[in-house]
Amino acid sequence: MEWPIPMLKPKAPTYMMYLTSSESGNLYFTSEEEGGNPEDGGIYYSNFEDGDYGDIQRMREEINSGKMIAHSYIAPDESYMIFDGEKPSGFGDSDLYISFNKDGIWTKAYNLGQSINTAQTEMAPSVSPDGKYLFFHRGFEIQGENGDSEWLGNIYWVDFRTVKETIERNISSN
Repeated sequence: MEWPIPMLKPKAPTYMMYLTSSESGNLYFTSEEEGGNPEDGGIYYSNFEDGDYGDIQRMREEINSGKMIAHSYIAPDESYMIFDGEKPSGFGDSDLYISFNKDGIWTKAYNLGQSINTAQTEMAPSVSPDGKYLFFHRGFEIQGENGDSEWLGNIYWVDFRTVKETIERNISSN
């Protein structure tokens, strides 16, 4: 049996990493503008229409505000997106945020709070297929004796239903 040849579609302006897709086939990923700095990168998307991927577009400021915005997780029905980034509202190096898709318009991003975000780096969110659990990386950087740095960390999980319901309730009451 021969393996199929991988295809490059869509093609990002510089790089593409940490791809996630919705049930409809739309793609969300981390990239940056040509000639940009890595910390200015953000989340981009390409819609799957008529059997092909459309032009790559940068998510708007509701998602891409702050620094190092990356590692998106899109809900299968595209009702919400979780991602990590450095923002003034953060608790540490990088925190997890959620934005809700309300009739095709993304809400501002909400920090997942101190029960999840710490002074360390929280990143790379993923939700279980049944929507019950949020998984993410929590870690920190250490400096070696020779000046090299190394990242240490672990994978954590929480009951996502409770977190999501609390944030949605707080949004509704404001």
